[in-house]
Amino acid sequence: MFPVMQSASRVNGVLFIVMLAGMLVYSLPQLWRFATTEKDAASLFLSGELSRKFERAYDSEFFVREAAIEAWSNLSYWAFDEGLSGVIIGKDGWLFTNQEHLFPQNMDAVVERELRAVREAADVLKRAGKRLVVLPVPMKVDVYSDYARYAVDDKAAALHSAFLTGLTASGIEFADVRPAFLAHRNEAPLYLKRDTHWTSHGARLAAQTLAVSFPDLVGATSFTTEPLGSTEFKGDLTNFIKMSEWLAPELVEIERIDRFQTIAATSVEDESALFGESTVEVALVGSSYTKMDEWNLSGFVKEAIRSDLITVAVEAKGPVAAMEEFFAAGLPADKDLKTIIWEFPVRSLLSQENSYASWRATVDQLL
Repeated sequence: MFPVMQSASRVNGVLFIVMLAGMLVYSLPQLWRFATTEKDAASLFLSGELSRKFERAYDSEFFVREAAIEAWSNLSYWAFDEGLSGVIIGKDGWLFTNQEHLFPQNMDAVVERELRAVREAADVLKRAGKRLVVLPVPMKVDVYSDYARYAVDDKAAALHSAFLTGLTASGIEFADVRPAFLAHRNEAPLYLKRDTHWTSHGARLAAQTLAVSFPDLVGATSFTTEPLGSTEFKGDLTNFIKMSEWLAPELVEIERIDRFQTIAATSVEDESALFGESTVEVALVGSSYTKMDEWNLSGFVKEAIRSDLITVAVEAKGPVAAMEEFFAAGLPADKDLKTIIWEFPVRSLLSQENSYASWRATVDQLL
């Protein structure tokens, strides 16, 4: 004898069927919209990507998605004091990228991989008669380790030191700004509490340290930096904080940043500039620490070394991609350029995505 379905089981079955029917009714318009807007359906179907693309589109528009993420984030924060993957919650409203906490076991091999790219860049520039000066940007968790909830011990400092040791062994010049950052970290915020980047104060200190480290770079063209006031800024790390604001309002609070702009202070004595005969001898190559106008690094460097700059910078791609773009633009062939300053975030050494396939091809063509 087979078991007879009880009333409770019937109710469960009916509810399940109703739920499936509701999901079908909800999904049909999504499917129709996807089918009518997708232009490469045939090629995607043949490559097997069509279903995955529809799944991603469906998931991003699912009506309970945000509520589910918020509920899970609330539970994760309440139970473990954690945010979404990608962020480490610190003390007193500080947030850190998890990239600065993920130190691989093969640290020496990781550093050597990055140093190889730096050495290759130096070789390309040397052949073109250019001088390379690296500007390593210390990690936020290294400078403000006392606000980290999980101790990184001496790993951050050791990584910074290993990078500089490798540069020294390779005969590559650099400006070590870490001691200045540690000495002045309490005078003004050098990094944003809820963002991965430094502040304009950190950028200015780095530029000043660069000029002190390399006085021979200081020219004779005056630049003046003017304050633009403060503006609100939403830190990129808050994108990983999805719990209800009432749980931890300090983690999603909008910060205020000081903005600056740097302009040339022209004078009658600047005859070369007046008659259009000035040349630019220094280039600044960098990541988003250089690219984003909020930090004004390019302006601060101009002011500190009293020289104009050619700036090549990229966002969200890292310092090596920036140097690759510098090479692709043909700037090593610029006869006026003599020195290339390479802003290089130390935390990029920990990136697990640095394959540098296109970099290899670019370097092979130039060496």
